Amino acid sequence: MRIRSVDETATFDACSQQSSGETEDYSVNILCVPTYSNILSNDTTLCAGSILTLNAGQGAIFEWNTGDSTSTIDVQTSGIYAVTVKDELGCQVMDSIQVTVNPLVSAGSISYGQTSYQGNNYHFTPNGVSNATSYDWNFGDGSAHSTVLTPDHKYTQTGDYIVTLIVSNSCNSDSVTTTLHLEVAGLSNVISDEVKIYPNPTSTVVNFVADHQNEMESIQIFNLVGQVIFSTNVKTNNFQFNASKLAEGVYPVQINFENGQIY
Repeated sequence: MRIRSVDETATFDACSQQSSGETEDYSVNILCVPTYSNILSNDTTLCAGSILTLNAGQGAIFEWNTGDSTSTIDVQTSGIYAVTVKDELGCQVMDSIQVTVNPLVSAGSISYGQTSYQGNNYHFTPNGVSNATSYDWNFGDGSAHSTVLTPDHKYTQTGDYIVTLIVSNSCNSDSVTTTLHLEVAGLSNVISDEVKIYPNPTSTVVNFVADHQNEMESIQIFNLVGQVIFSTNVKTNNFQFNASKLAEGVYPVQINFENGQIY
């Protein structure tokens, strides 16, 4: 018996007739050629914290580029994962898949400030936001939401407003809140044993009433940059100020008393 090896592309006659007239049997060793097969499915994405199980199917030997030798592996990081699967005869198939892990979004915090020294316009900024693709601002006053990164907003009424920012991406959403205390068209609240200022807020007049034992000498009103916008010597315990010509805003007040006290 003669034995010879051929590859799988060879052609032969297993019972060929030789020139001597003898018929000979041949044992043929078919060599397997490595092939690529879509056993791991198509390239895919997942969100951070998720686990993807890759399954190489049936076989006798599994050789992953991760060093694993099982039919399945769990992955959580971006990369290209490749496997070679061999059967009992040594025939093999190979496949690979690219996995992309998308990060989760984080909301961070909110900062804000007035856009003018007089008025109720505020500018809002997100701080420490990461991996966001969309923004949803709720200003807490029932007005329309904003979807811009750093919005401006004008409030029309005195109150405490809970401002909420929701940030999102394809994986998740996260939110953060802050509380804004606002007084519209008024002066800073002052109610004490020495003096009372009312009504507050107001758009017409403001009353300054001091304790009868301590007469007011003078009153000064400032804007938020520290400029004096009104000053008068009163020499009395009761004074009324016309606030109708002031723009909407918050105004600090300084009162000097006859005993030298400053409020």
